[in-house]
Amino acid sequence: MVKGKLTIGEGKTASSWSADEVRSNFDEFLEAIASSGPHTIVDGEREFSIRLTRAPDTKVANAFLVAGGPLDNN
Repeated sequence: MVKGKLTIGEGKTASSWSADEVRSNFDEFLEAIASSGPHTIVDGEREFSIRLTRAPDTKVANAFLVAGGPLDNN
């Protein structure tokens, strides 16, 4: 099986990777998730669905910390 958007083997989808493929191509695996949605790692009898969850904007927390927290005003 070749992962990503290339030719794939029998019974596999383009978003299905073996654990060994992920180990060998971790950066490519992460990029595939970021660009085309959830992917699955198949490891023997187990399947793991991996998806990207973007971190919330940290500007609000950063502004709060720069201004000082509530304990700084005592």
